[in-house]
Amino acid sequence: MAWNTSEKALELFIIQICCTILVYLSICLRFWAQSVIMKEHVYRV
Repeated sequence: MAWNTSEKALELFIIQICCTILVYLSICLRFWAQSVIMKEHVYRV
């Protein structure tokens, strides 16, 4: 039973890491997109 619980904990840990990575990626992409849009606006003006 102990092995099963540790395996489940590891699974949850991996899922948590994946979720945090996805969140960080979305935030980074948003900032990058904003900077690109701002640069385009500056160049257009």
